[in-house]
Amino acid sequence: MATCSDEEDAVIAGCAFDFMHVHGEDEKCHDVPKPVTNDAVKDFATAVAEREKGVKHDHEEGSGCPYRVDIVDVRNIDSEVIYLVRFTETCNQKRNYFLKRYDDFKRLDEDLRNADQKRPSDEITILAHLPDLPSNGRFGFRRSLSKLGMSDFIDKQREALQQCMDTLIGQVPDLSTQPHLQAFFCKVGKAKRGALNALEEQALQQEQMLMSTMIADARSFVTLESVQGFWRLTTSQRIWQIMPDGIATLDGRHRGHQFDWIESGVGAERTIMRPDGWEIDLDKSTPQKLIWLFPGKAVVEWVRVADDIAKEALQRVKALRESIRKNTEARRIDRVQTRGPSADAQ
Repeated sequence: MATCSDEEDAVIAGCAFDFMHVHGEDEKCHDVPKPVTNDAVKDFATAVAEREKGVKHDHEEGSGCPYRVDIVDVRNIDSEVIYLVRFTETCNQKRNYFLKRYDDFKRLDEDLRNADQKRPSDEITILAHLPDLPSNGRFGFRRSLSKLGMSDFIDKQREALQQCMDTLIGQVPDLSTQPHLQAFFCKVGKAKRGALNALEEQALQQEQMLMSTMIADARSFVTLESVQGFWRLTTSQRIWQIMPDGIATLDGRHRGHQFDWIESGVGAERTIMRPDGWEIDLDKSTPQKLIWLFPGKAVVEWVRVADDIAKEALQRVKALRESIRKNTEARRIDRVQTRGPSADAQ
């Protein structure tokens, strides 16, 4: 009996053999794919509804929900560096976006360090390590040049801030236990918003417009049109082909509508998903690399494959299938000849 590769099976929801080990068509995979119907639109709607309801997957009750923080974009506007930060609850892929300045990160760092200093010595802290925040001016003159697009200072600072957030959030199983981090990732509530004066309300609306624009821009690079072509998982040599209409084939064969791609929505609300629930992370994907997300599952990466390389690989798969077919037929004929027609008929 054939066995399956867990890494690829998480994405194709079927048997995940390398193309050099294609099995017979009558062999079945141990892993059972997620049930789907014959209605692609219905299955897609079900997957979307689960996301909106915050359905959790693969997490035991009380085990907590891992978080992920991504700085998905950065802008230099009127000499002010603004970061678009995404906070994700990975067990249900619920996401919130925030605009942050360096001073916001600095204030968080100061609050966490002050709280750590005031903590009783016998009290156990979840944040065992507070990473060093990158300086906002250690690159001196190069930072001034970066405002004119003449330096990579902003990109380096973005990477350093991302590392800080990764270190912090990786230590927190429950955000409610860290009030300073919780406040950092807290949206303005209706009660607080009602207390804003006219100028503050106008500033908040401008922030929201800027955030929507940054989200839409970050997502604009990956569309159904830009991703058509050949792809593979980073851990596999099997070839996926995406057609202009979203139809997806694996190793030259259509495996079911649950693997086809559907693009919906516009701007910051645009998504590309499959009816089986997997979704492309449009914020972080590019036309050369796709990041796949599913509630409670590890992130999966696809990379683009050049047309000539993909077509050559598909030809090898085709030849191997034909060889398997011929060998299967030869074995069948051999059994008939060995056992005799009457035995085979029985």
